[in-house]
Amino acid sequence: MEIKQYLEEKRLAVDRCLEESLRSEGPSKKLSEAVRYSLAAGGKRIRPILLLAAYEGCGGDPARYERVILPA
Repeated sequence: MEIKQYLEEKRLAVDRCLEESLRSEGPSKKLSEAVRYSLAAGGKRIRPILLLAAYEGCGGDPARYERVILPA
C-alpha cells in the first residue's frame, strides 16, 4: 500500500471516531464548539495515525480502531 493511501485511510478512520465522540453537546455548548474548532485544524491527525500504525504493527485488529482511539 502506498503511504499516501495509507495515511488517507487512517485519517478517515480517525475522523469517524472523532465525529462519533463529539455527537453529544457535553456539559457546555460553547466548550463543545471550541473542541470541534480545535480538532478541525490541520495537522491534528498524525499522532492518532501513528497510534493506529503501532496498533496494527503489534497485531491489533484494524476493525476495532474505535477501541484504540476512544477507550471506554
